[in-house]
Amino acid sequence: MNLWNIKAGWYGSIRHFFIINWILRKEKQNIAEFVRKYKIEPDKLLDIGAGEGETSTLFDNKTVLFAVDSSMRMLGICRKKGYLPAAADAVVMPFKSEIFPVVTGVGLSEYIERLNEFFSEAARILLPGGYFITTRAQFNIVNFLRNISGAKVRCWKEDRFIKSAEKNGLCLLDKTKSLIQVQYIFKKERRC
Repeated sequence: MNLWNIKAGWYGSIRHFFIINWILRKEKQNIAEFVRKYKIEPDKLLDIGAGEGETSTLFDNKTVLFAVDSSMRMLGICRKKGYLPAAADAVVMPFKSEIFPVVTGVGLSEYIERLNEFFSEAARILLPGGYFITTRAQFNIVNFLRNISGAKVRCWKEDRFIKSAEKNGLCLLDKTKSLIQVQYIFKKERRC
């Protein structure tokens, strides 16, 4: 059974605890600042590892939202929020190349085993000049303790993370930090 199908039953509830809610609000504020700063107003968006679809609140109601997740239960929650869901792996997605102006992968890279393939797939589906908003778990005690939830949390080294993105034509525009994650915005370019 998919671990995230099991977590879907309590995932939303645990995110309301004070400290967890505080951490998540800060991460969301940081990403919202990217959206404002770079004036991102896409007609459609793909949210990879969508979970419960929290990313939807960062964008205009006119944005058509697509969700990719490996959990059917999480996709069911996304569907109720207006997403068009697709069950898929983050490194092999069922979309044509160069179709999304914005792709997000928030709180996802720490569960990815093949980092280069993750960035390669995000770059493949992004339109030229499109934005990829993602996060990286930092090395700290909080992320170490997250392993208790049953999933292996990978804290990628920043230089490897950025080099992997740039190798795939995703150029770093900006980054910011919160307690447990670093938030990044990349732009798909011919050269970084």
